[in-house]
Amino acid sequence: MKHNHFGARSIDEYAYSSKLKNWNSSLKVLCSFIIMILSICSQNVIVPILIAVSAGVITVYNGKIHTREYLSLMCIPLVFLIMTSIAIMLDFNFSGGFSVKVLPENVYRAVHISCRAIGAVSAMYLISLSTPVTEIIAVLGKLKLPFVIIELMNLMYKYIFILLDSQAKMKNSAAAPLR
Repeated sequence: MKHNHFGARSIDEYAYSSKLKNWNSSLKVLCSFIIMILSICSQNVIVPILIAVSAGVITVYNGKIHTREYLSLMCIPLVFLIMTSIAIMLDFNFSGGFSVKVLPENVYRAVHISCRAIGAVSAMYLISLSTPVTEIIAVLGKLKLPFVIIELMNLMYKYIFILLDSQAKMKNSAAAPLR
């Protein structure tokens, strides 16, 4: 029986079924964080695009996640990026009336920021779709992150499932006929 939340597989299920699951967790976390930082700090759009494509190919091809499922997961941050890009591109002017313009430098800035964000999200998907959260937390513990941060991560991770369970029970209760 597959674990899902309203038709969507959980990221945990992807991580546990990934063919990359047995690779060294420390190496996966280190590589993902390095390429995420490279993507964020990049001064051109080519590097983040290469990172996004490379991380996507590794996740799909080596991790054996269906391309359609990976792309549907990528749609979630893409929606936010599109809205953010629109906000970045628009230049509002309130002096002497109201006007809205799209400036070329703002278009370049929006594309650059979006490419960097997609590269970083792809790097995070590489780690989260191939490594169970408990292993990621264990690696961060080995890196001597403060105990409080590690415990907060554990508590938030567990609390997510408590909330999902409560939400599912409320949905079932609301759908049940009254007698």
